[in-house]
Amino acid sequence: MPKADTRKVREPNDRVIVHLYFSEFKHESRAMRAIEAVLEAGIADRVEALAYKTDDTPAFEQVTDAFAIRRYAVDVPFPLPRMIGRGIAWLLWSFLVIRSIYKNPPVLVHFHAVAALPAAAIAKWLSGTKILYNSHDLETE
Repeated sequence: MPKADTRKVREPNDRVIVHLYFSEFKHESRAMRAIEAVLEAGIADRVEALAYKTDDTPAFEQVTDAFAIRRYAVDVPFPLPRMIGRGIAWLLWSFLVIRSIYKNPPVLVHFHAVAALPAAAIAKWLSGTKILYNSHDLETE
């Protein structure tokens, strides 16, 4: 079972918004504009992105004092057909995201794709946090 990064990027009384991405969070310019806007407006004290780790991305990246990206490495260590391996990786990522949100609930979980909906809904049910789905494009998968 992959281990989650346990570094803390927030204080106990911080208003935190968590963005969920089942991607690497490398070139997410639209999300970055939304993150900058909520921080500048004082809506949140901190923002965290929970994303998917690949070989060329760090597990933890402190982008600014108020924004960090935590990436979970959940690749299956043995060969499987692509869709099965991706499905298992998605399940493991969802579990780690739910656990992270449950342990330290934010004021809002903001997710951008249907792939993150189950994790966001379960995290809401377990922690009582609010969720926001922001569909950027029509989902076709």
